Amino acid sequence: MAFRFTFLAAAGCLVGILTPVSAQAPAAVDSAKNLKYARSVQRSFELSRRSAVSGGPISTGRCEERVGQFCYWYDEDELVPTTEPEIVTERRERLMAELDAAARRHPGDGWVTGQRVRYLIEAGLYADAVGVARECRATPWWCAALEGFALHSSERFTEAQVAFDRSLAEMPPGQACAWLDIEPLLESREGDAFHRTGCDDRRAAVDSLLWLGRPAYSRAGNDLFTEFLSRRTMIAMLSNARTPHGTGWGPDAAEILLRYGREVAWRADAPGYGDATVRVVGYERKPAYPFIPVFKNRDDRTDWEWDLRRDRPRMRYSPTYSSGFSPIPEYQLARFPRGDSVAVVVGFSLERDTAFATADLDAALALAGDPRVPPVVSRVRLLRARGGLIAVGRATDWIVSVEGQRSGGKRQVLLRTTIEQLPPSAVAVSDPLLITSGDPPASLEAAAARALPSSRVSRETPVGVYWEITGATGDSLSVTLAVVPEKRGLLARIGEGLTLAKKQVPLAVTYRAPSDGAGTAGRSIEIDFRTVKPGRYRLRLELSAGNGIVRVVDRPLIVE
Repeated sequence: MAFRFTFLAAAGCLVGILTPVSAQAPAAVDSAKNLKYARSVQRSFELSRRSAVSGGPISTGRCEERVGQFCYWYDEDELVPTTEPEIVTERRERLMAELDAAARRHPGDGWVTGQRVRYLIEAGLYADAVGVARECRATPWWCAALEGFALHSSERFTEAQVAFDRSLAEMPPGQACAWLDIEPLLESREGDAFHRTGCDDRRAAVDSLLWLGRPAYSRAGNDLFTEFLSRRTMIAMLSNARTPHGTGWGPDAAEILLRYGREVAWRADAPGYGDATVRVVGYERKPAYPFIPVFKNRDDRTDWEWDLRRDRPRMRYSPTYSSGFSPIPEYQLARFPRGDSVAVVVGFSLERDTAFATADLDAALALAGDPRVPPVVSRVRLLRARGGLIAVGRATDWIVSVEGQRSGGKRQVLLRTTIEQLPPSAVAVSDPLLITSGDPPASLEAAAARALPSSRVSRETPVGVYWEITGATGDSLSVTLAVVPEKRGLLARIGEGLTLAKKQVPLAVTYRAPSDGAGTAGRSIEIDFRTVKPGRYRLRLELSAGNGIVRVVDRPLIVE
């Protein structure tokens, strides 16, 4: 949860009496006077909210980051006010009635339309907000931004993205470039690289970064992108409007909102006798996460860290469709080449997570490789949150995302990782997939359903291994499956054949692969690990023809 408060705010601004919100504005006034009256009504409402919220003393010793006059910190365990004072609800309704009246007198005024959308969303009237935005008669790019904001708040992310794309296209180029500035959200290395990006290349950079940070590839639309532009829209709304903090809008408040999102609740300490200072705390929605990844190597887009528990990140976002994200701590992943496609299998279990251990999981496996191309998504319901997922994507896909939520709930599970693209080869071999023991699986789908939840195996239980070979034509191939100790360094030279080192490994099996077809052939064996000492190994598959090695793949293995 994010807190922030103004360090100095005059007590008189806090406790002033609300300016009456009259249902009857003067009829014979000029246009400027009408709009001035509408702004005074909005200011009076926020002053009344400031005086209505309370909650006791506020500590001044907590500060994660200082931004101008604001102090920001995040405390996920701090309680957020879930209800607002009844008087605030009543006065918001009166304010919205006045704004509606102002809109009838000035249908083309962008400020009035923006405030109508803002307070309708605050009241949870999302459909009404979308309707007002679509009836907007102000500057076209502003109307499109308001529509995107309302649609995003309604969780209609694909439509929101279309509206924001239209808004950016209709903006003056310089303004569009400024709106796409995400440098404040980035850590230092990524921020420095983005700073050198010109306006002509900025949209592509933003699309790429926010695509990488997309919370859910299995949902239509990129809600991190629409959240970012919704924050830009909210900043524009507040640039000439009052907030509960009792101060004018400035660059510090704009930066806080851009990085951490809009406030959804407030609390103020009650001033004591003679106290000239009142502090207001604003709460963003929580839990919130740093979805934008941190790159380990700026020249390698696949080498990044996606840690949702990163300490003191530059940005946070709390999707409204989720009550929180739990990581998948262990998993098993295997790639199966399919010509210009790749089948990816992920096995995992949440039996140790009390929130999911006994629940069914609506799970999805998404494969992605390009912001401009929709991801491939495969969905399945897993009983007791355990099983294997399989999806067939493009050979160029390199992001693997396992997403799911407890059936009937909003708590999410999430795994985001990358895979190396399989090099083109006349003869291809898959990764070895660890499966439960039993009869040989008749297909990859059958093997995926039996995938183990991690690369840990027990010496007490036999384990199956499934793999596939594609394109074994001509000379027959020698296939060796071996358990290789990591500490011996036998993998340092890929060109070294296991056939020369079988006596040095605890387990090795060799067979001759058929050479009478160019299709894909699956094979499985069952391994008894009782003769293998506990430790870390590599499960290695090697294909050789004659004296030369054709392909080598391996995966980590922990024997317990």
